[in-house]
Amino acid sequence: MSAPLHQSRRAFAGGRRAAPQRARRSLVVRASGQDGRMDLFSPSKVRICFCACALEQGAASRPPPPTPPPHWQPPRSNARLKRPSNPAAQQQQINLFLRVVRRREDGYHDLASLFHVIDLGDRMALRRRSGAATTSDVLRCSDPTVPSDGRNLVIKALDLYRRKAFPPGTPPQDLPWFDVDLEKAVPHGAGLGGGSGNAATALWAANELCGRRATDADLLAWSGEIGSDISVFFGPTGAAYCTGRGEVVEPVSPLPLPLDTPLLLVKPPVGLSTPAIFKALDLGARSPRDPRELLAAVSDVSALQAAAVNDLEQPAFDCLPELAAMKRRLQGREGDARGVPFDAVFMTGSGSTVVCVGSDAPPAWLAAEGWRGKEEGAKEAEEGEDDVFVSPARLIARDAASDGRPMWYSPSASGEAARAALRAAQQQKVAPVRR
Repeated sequence: MSAPLHQSRRAFAGGRRAAPQRARRSLVVRASGQDGRMDLFSPSKVRICFCACALEQGAASRPPPPTPPPHWQPPRSNARLKRPSNPAAQQQQINLFLRVVRRREDGYHDLASLFHVIDLGDRMALRRRSGAATTSDVLRCSDPTVPSDGRNLVIKALDLYRRKAFPPGTPPQDLPWFDVDLEKAVPHGAGLGGGSGNAATALWAANELCGRRATDADLLAWSGEIGSDISVFFGPTGAAYCTGRGEVVEPVSPLPLPLDTPLLLVKPPVGLSTPAIFKALDLGARSPRDPRELLAAVSDVSALQAAAVNDLEQPAFDCLPELAAMKRRLQGREGDARGVPFDAVFMTGSGSTVVCVGSDAPPAWLAAEGWRGKEEGAKEAEEGEDDVFVSPARLIARDAASDGRPMWYSPSASGEAARAALRAAQQQKVAPVRR
């Protein structure tokens, strides 16, 4: 089992760019012909949105679904902390920029944001349950603090799929029910959309295991009912410009940045509550930049720092001043493990993860001093107090099958190689030199 990427300052080391390695076979998503088990990659996101413009079609009016293939083999994510026996990878996302347009009368906020899916996420294995008396889903999670009932977005996604893809009034015993094993790799309060990525993965996997009763356009349109930023994962490119509450999604093509752009994610042990951050938002302190202008500028790496606007940084930094100090230091001349400055450093979502662009080599001071830094005369931090979650990552897009149908997200070989190099450095306490 691979060592976790969640490291304390006492055991942390990093490097610039790892030697190329082929993606491991264990990262491929598999659906077993014997038990119908599907192992998927659930990606993360960097705030991207899509236009949910597809019309919902009635399941009863569709022709009978095709028989699912006995051996389905979609791609899987490559970012793992721990490795279950037959895991399904899950993606997450980051925001390359996030503008808060206005506070609405209903209490929500209209946003304009560029999301991008990344190859870091939890691990999920999903299979259909059998037995005439089976009328419920079962979710097991490695983190006991994660709810396993209807409060979990995975269960909500499976309920949504049954409600939309099967005719009203279908007896419960004739509906599909699922076993789900979820192994958490990314901590809570990271601002990476982990729950949304898990929900999207479950929704897509359920559709595959049930013979593709719905199209991707259906899944995209339906997903807005349970979350504002789930739809982004069903877009064709992995990048999207989102407006409204985040549910209006406009795919972005060409992609704003090369997929092999090195990223480093740094999350302190302190999470931030999204409702609390929006409550603390000072509308008068927002950026005046036009979102469409930012969308055009973000593809220029030399201008990325200026374009990586996040209106939620102000309330996040007010709530957690140390996070602002950490970001400033990551932006400074010290740079990465080789002393090379990052191309851009910004907070994603409502925090508390900070994204560094241009290198995935963690700076040595994170290990030596902890995320808060070290002042003269300051007392030694308690065990675990300065633990940081640090991981290389890559931007990813969806692959297409031979028939042109979009598959789920594939792992990034360079991202997996970077994480393997970091794990090796942590074990050997030697910083790899990578570029």
